[in-house]
Amino acid sequence: MSKRINYIDYMRGIAIILVVMGHLIQFNGFPTSNPVFEFIYSFHMPLFFAISGYITQRVTSIETIYEYFTYLKKKFLSIILPLITWSLFINPYLLKEQWEILSYEEVLRILQYPGLWFLKMLFIILAYYGIFNLICNKLKSTNFLRYFFAILPTILLTLASVYLNITKTNLLLFTYAFYLGCFTAKFPIIERLSNKQSVYAISLLSFFTFSTHWNFAGNHIDDIYKIAVSTFAFITLLNLCQKFNFNTKVKKTLQLFGTQSLAIYILQFRLCNFGNEIPIYIHNMNPFVLFLLTLIVAIPISYICCIVTKIIYTNSFLSFFLFGKKELASDK
Repeated sequence: MSKRINYIDYMRGIAIILVVMGHLIQFNGFPTSNPVFEFIYSFHMPLFFAISGYITQRVTSIETIYEYFTYLKKKFLSIILPLITWSLFINPYLLKEQWEILSYEEVLRILQYPGLWFLKMLFIILAYYGIFNLICNKLKSTNFLRYFFAILPTILLTLASVYLNITKTNLLLFTYAFYLGCFTAKFPIIERLSNKQSVYAISLLSFFTFSTHWNFAGNHIDDIYKIAVSTFAFITLLNLCQKFNFNTKVKKTLQLFGTQSLAIYILQFRLCNFGNEIPIYIHNMNPFVLFLLTLIVAIPISYICCIVTKIIYTNSFLSFFLFGKKELASDK
């Protein structure tokens, strides 16, 4: 994006803070029935995909097959290369006290079900989206059939991927979320509608109603529920970040976290796991207090990740293999 759009960075900054907060709860012995866990996990990852779709649609235009493969190569280097580096080298070797050479079967298992599953899922969705974008640009008609024929290959490829069990996470849910953001950016009428005060109010009320009454079950009912919650969450966050006048320090913090959200996602896992250091009574604390506590802890963790990232960016080799970056990231 040649000129950064601030509210998009704010959205990504809020989303990555929620991810870190969720992992602080998940990795430190809190029960999945915890209200704060249920609130965050009812929408936070679909929200990330919706934001990705919104951004991708605004910056991507693929006119030829050659451009599609150039686009695919760029996404591979920026997403899959870091996934391979961290999953097959950093995590199994550098971050373990004792290690053995990974077997062929272990390599395949890690690549099929990586800990950094978000990266693999995002690449699959982006690869299929590139086909949609290409077909849209090839079909000059502006009627409904143009978009039907453009989206059809994506639907078929997604269903085939689910059938072949390419990933254990729910590809259908996250594909829906991605195209929610994509179509909001593509069709101005959708964004204008979502920006109406009445729609914003309904989304805000519905978001808090649904997200605070979700019970984690890990089944398809969860996914249907998450479709509704993530839709309301995306509309709410889009309006909030476009209209709300954040404090200057808050703006700078959210923009920093937003620009470095992928690096924070990769680095925060180790920092979020305190092992057995948390007293058991904290696990039963008031949900509101727990939300504030995890927020207070998530912010410095995110800052630490940004500092580590900036150090890594000073070396082009590390920057390329760890984060898929060919040059120093901009702080603009």
